[in-house]
Amino acid sequence: MKLEHKHFIVRAEVAGTPKLQDISFVEDWMSRLIKSVGMVTLIEPKAVYCDKENNRGITAIAALTTSSTTLHIWDEKPPCYLQFDLYSCKSFDYEHVLHAINEFGMTRYEYYMLNRETPFSHIHAKGHGLFEPSISK
Repeated sequence: MKLEHKHFIVRAEVAGTPKLQDISFVEDWMSRLIKSVGMVTLIEPKAVYCDKENNRGITAIAALTTSSTTLHIWDEKPPCYLQFDLYSCKSFDYEHVLHAINEFGMTRYEYYMLNRETPFSHIHAKGHGLFEPSISK
């Protein structure tokens, strides 16, 4: 496997659905995403809910044999939003990942794909767009 060092970062506004507070759903979602992009889990996804005022929401993490992924969802004030990142030395389809994130009901999103080889370089970005449900990978 050729090492690629890709870092995909997403910030999205999401619909206020019960999924946003469902720890087992989030852990299962992260497991399904990892498998669907052909990566291997090193440490199983773990999600926790933070109930501190002005920071309420779920944080989930997983370690991969090729790196890691994290998800943060803030559900205290509308609009709810999430931030997600996937860093991997293995190639993956970022549009497939966007489609998976839409399980949380994305309404607006922006993303950035960074090549973390030295020196860092920008690969692809999209800002402040409405989610395009036609992405169906």
